[in-house]
Amino acid sequence: MAELQLTSWLGGTALGKIPVVAGSWKVTNQAGVQVPGTIEFSVPAVPEWIPTTDRHPLAAMGQRVWAQVDQGDGLRTWGWFRLNRPKLSGPVVQCSGVGLLREVERFRFPTSMQVAVGTSRSQLVRDLLAGIMPVVISGVADSATSALITWEESRISALWEVLESWPARGEVREQVLWVLPAWNDASPGDPTVSLVDGVGGSLVDLEPVVDDSDPYNGYVVSTVPSGEEAAVVRMWTMPDGPMAWGGPYGYNPGFHSSPLNPADPTKLLAIAESMTRREVSAGRTVTFIARPSLRAEVGQVARVRSTRKGVSGVGRITALELTRGALSGTVAMLS
Repeated sequence: MAELQLTSWLGGTALGKIPVVAGSWKVTNQAGVQVPGTIEFSVPAVPEWIPTTDRHPLAAMGQRVWAQVDQGDGLRTWGWFRLNRPKLSGPVVQCSGVGLLREVERFRFPTSMQVAVGTSRSQLVRDLLAGIMPVVISGVADSATSALITWEESRISALWEVLESWPARGEVREQVLWVLPAWNDASPGDPTVSLVDGVGGSLVDLEPVVDDSDPYNGYVVSTVPSGEEAAVVRMWTMPDGPMAWGGPYGYNPGFHSSPLNPADPTKLLAIAESMTRREVSAGRTVTFIARPSLRAEVGQVARVRSTRKGVSGVGRITALELTRGALSGTVAMLS
């Protein structure tokens, strides 16, 4: 059985370890959402654990918890969560928290933010997160914006729009936002985790997800230029597989236009490919339940095999949920 260990902090001050009720907790992580990461747990409703002051370990005055899970072979880190207001429920206090990008979501623009043409993406991300959290940019080439940009309210939407147009992804490690290369689903590399059934396997159950959407098998991506300049437009389509452009699936393009999109045709094409492959893989997903001792992370490439359900291939883990008794999640199948 996995066991959750939590320490509460307020700023740079440790407020103490939290006595989590066994089996009352779950932690999650998910790709493709603006604020990834949630945590839920309960503590005994004894006087010392009912928050009555602003500096109590469970108060929601900026308190953060550092979450680690003992999975039987050592601690696995799940990171930091900002606590929400707890609720008293009979013999327990019910607590929850969210990932640290919630800080960015809360801090909406007081007035509209305007970005000059030629501002680098790295500087733009640092400006958006100034005073909230540090930024580390690793493995992605910088580039400048090619049009005037104005955001009215949502800072978190602005952040993800910048990352999408790079293309890049954001990941909070410790209390720092890392800007990293977008996942390459065309060449995902060898699997680093195994979700297989049978003797010695970690897989308990697997279910293919029935998707009733109509996924795009190509994307048209364009700039929104300033002044009299013509828009730069590039299109990328699936070259092979069951959803190949012009095959039996037919033609179903998506469209994405943004003043943040780079004017460089090669980079536009990379964005179109990334969006198309994400669309296609999102339509071919499976959910799974595995033993809680399995060490897996969102973004890992997994070997998947269920002889009972007739599923075999390689996919990318896009969501995880860990409880005391099981690890469950979602895999977007790539092959």
